Amino acid sequence: MESVGVWAKLGIWVLAALGDYKPKSQRQIAKITGLSEGSAYNCLYICWKRGLILRTKEPIYEFERRFKGRAGISQTTRPYHLYLLKPEGKDLVLVDGREFVKYAKEHLDVRGGGQVSKAQRVLNFIKKHRDQAFFSTEIAEALKKHEVKVRDVMSNVRRFEKKGLVYVRGYKQDDRQTPFKKGYLITWLDPEKPREKAIEEAIQRTNRALTDEASTSPLIERVHRIRDIIIEHSKLRRVVGFPYIHHKLGCTEYEAEHALSRALQLYPDLKEKRLFNNYRYYYHTSMAEEDPRRITLHLIRSVGGRRRNAEVDRVWEVTPGVFAPPITYVLSCKWGLVRKRDVDDFLDVLRWSKEFGVDTPDGRQVKQGVVAVFVASAFNPHEGVRLKDDTTISLASYAKRMEMQLLKASDFNEKLREKGCPKKVTVQEVCKIAKDEEEVRELLDAIWKDPEKGEKILARTMEKNEEIYQFEKMLSRKFP
Repeated sequence: MESVGVWAKLGIWVLAALGDYKPKSQRQIAKITGLSEGSAYNCLYICWKRGLILRTKEPIYEFERRFKGRAGISQTTRPYHLYLLKPEGKDLVLVDGREFVKYAKEHLDVRGGGQVSKAQRVLNFIKKHRDQAFFSTEIAEALKKHEVKVRDVMSNVRRFEKKGLVYVRGYKQDDRQTPFKKGYLITWLDPEKPREKAIEEAIQRTNRALTDEASTSPLIERVHRIRDIIIEHSKLRRVVGFPYIHHKLGCTEYEAEHALSRALQLYPDLKEKRLFNNYRYYYHTSMAEEDPRRITLHLIRSVGGRRRNAEVDRVWEVTPGVFAPPITYVLSCKWGLVRKRDVDDFLDVLRWSKEFGVDTPDGRQVKQGVVAVFVASAFNPHEGVRLKDDTTISLASYAKRMEMQLLKASDFNEKLREKGCPKKVTVQEVCKIAKDEEEVRELLDAIWKDPEKGEKILARTMEKNEEIYQFEKMLSRKFP
């Protein structure tokens, strides 16, 4: 009896709050009466069931952001009802286009009326089709007869995602995720399997769904083509520039830009590098950062038979000091001696490239701060260059005038001596013993870290690669 009296008293407070005949929500009632939201809800339900108030027939949906301290900001679509004091003799009232109705079982929310809730229907659908992935719009369409809308799907899916029951995929950005054209892609995340395997299978299902979508979406088709192009070049240890991608796609520049931005959002394993914060190159994370790779430069006129593009072996930027401008080094590797035609060709490539050339009153020149570097055995000592005043200088002097550097094996060996390596440890010996480029880098790194053990490191590698040397000897053997 005491509890009945308490609820009667609280009910009077709720009816008093609605005494102005203006619609109010549960939160507003709680604020006016000082009740908790749970108590306010219980009182409103009792008053509605006893025919004292009316409630909106359909729930109202509101997008809500809540600050949760260190947990950040949560976002959700919140459904709620408005309540109205029941006018005498009226069981239905229309206010601002909304119907307010009296209590009836058909007006009960599924969460409190004994029916299957929309949340449960969404979860059951995803679980039933666990071997497939669906866009949020597809799930809403499949459950349309149960009045499930896209907002119902996503508001509940986000809760399932926190519980580890579903995998949700969209375009990845730095700080957030955005939906595809048909909404977010959703699939079941099997809690009975190891977490890593369950996620891997979920990704595979979403990949299949995106592949199927590509046949009807030109954008998704371009995204997959871009990924294939980048992975193809990365396997060859090369980066690929935007002009090449644009040409391969065969679409407008805007369409290529849009597809490329979506590809970077969708696949975090695709990376971008910029030269001068303008010229863009792309690679896959399967290619290590330190891998030597050829860089494609874009020519504004043909050079040595190359019409649109020319390749160099590597580009890197060095900032000597806080107030010093950065220096860009462009590397070209050459077997044997460097001749004058090699020097002139390299400089022409730089002059006529979009990246490193610039127009001046004296004609096309290499930009300031750009240094050309050859890696080779030496400049040809027997080749001279005749100047305009009919004097002749060596090719080495000519390259120096052109501000071109040459890195020789002896230069690398000198650095090894300065580091403390024995004289028997040379770059030539490392290249001879190593089985491939990757092992050359590994050996040089190991020797650089522990120079005193350089000979032991080479000896162990030689013993490990003995079969390779025997095979090479067999290939080089002369047969009668």
